[in-house]
Amino acid sequence: MNSSTVAAQQQRSFPMPVIGIDARKYFDFGIGTYLQNLVQHLSQRSLSYTFLLLVDPADRNHVTVPPGWGCVSISEKKYSLSELFILGLRAQRLGVRLFHIPHYTLPYGLRIPSLVTVHDLIHLRFPQYFSRMQRLYANTVMRHAVTSASGVITDSQFAKQDLLSHFRMDDKRVHAIPLGVSGKFTPASDRNSLDAFRAAHGLRNPFVLYVGGNSPHKNIITLLRAFARVAEKRSDMSLVFVGKAPGGHPDLAGFIERNRLDKKILYLGKLSDADLANVYRSAEMLVLPSLYEGFGFPPLEAMACGTPSVVSDRGALPEVVGDAALVCPAEDENAFADAMMTIIDRPVERQELIRRGLANIKRFSWDETARKTLEVYEAFI
Repeated sequence: MNSSTVAAQQQRSFPMPVIGIDARKYFDFGIGTYLQNLVQHLSQRSLSYTFLLLVDPADRNHVTVPPGWGCVSISEKKYSLSELFILGLRAQRLGVRLFHIPHYTLPYGLRIPSLVTVHDLIHLRFPQYFSRMQRLYANTVMRHAVTSASGVITDSQFAKQDLLSHFRMDDKRVHAIPLGVSGKFTPASDRNSLDAFRAAHGLRNPFVLYVGGNSPHKNIITLLRAFARVAEKRSDMSLVFVGKAPGGHPDLAGFIERNRLDKKILYLGKLSDADLANVYRSAEMLVLPSLYEGFGFPPLEAMACGTPSVVSDRGALPEVVGDAALVCPAEDENAFADAMMTIIDRPVERQELIRRGLANIKRFSWDETARKTLEVYEAFI
């Protein structure tokens, strides 16, 4: 059976208009969280559309496909020429009426309405951290995406304004839709289970938590400098990294060695959602000194678990945390150290941050993200 016959049969199997979602990044760290929650909450709504997920063949048996949804394995690889020039044709042959790409890699030659989600402009705002080819690719492909797509979705008002300041486009084409907080993140309810988790991971001392990558814009050096000051006053305090360890960067590794922090730092790597919730619940605080975030999951997840946060004043972080976190100038290590000591030494202020955090997360709902995304879909289908 040739590919055109398969496509024709696939098209006939869908009685309602088809919205295609590029789900090849379903298991990626940030965009994967976006895709998984968007799909789950769209599937809980009563819809007059059929949804079709386009997935990597290696993921086909692991993706959670909602009842009534279609799922097709496609061979086009992420960040390849084929995704730019063949993926769109494949979607059209499958009968897709609206194609949503949850990244800035919009295929060329699309003759159907399309939406892209642009999460951030890291490659454009911090070109010094990328090669010439990476910068050229990001600028070219993103420019095509935001100027050619029928509409653009961002995760925050900050990301929307950042996009509009970089590209000449009608602001009515850009829809800021905040993301949600998974219901898996809640305050501790079983102290025995939490104690067992801490023991299993060697979390014997009170600790400051960092969750995220180790890219230069994450500004881990400021966290290390601030923590070194805190450790001088509180010798029992540890620093825990979840995600990628900072040791791969010579300047970070050198700072850790010079300040003898290696025995105070613990690396847990990537955790399941259940273990991530437990490490949030166990921490004294989360600290995120990032120079740029298009949204920022970690402080919200920490708040949902009843843990206070200290964040930088950059990107979307002030917008996301509101008045529920301590906000510091991004590269001011003294301000971060003082904020961390405030949470450690002042239990009344700590409890107030926890209260505000639990109130703040009510602004962020995946069901609301799905509802607003569906409204954008309906404007183009």
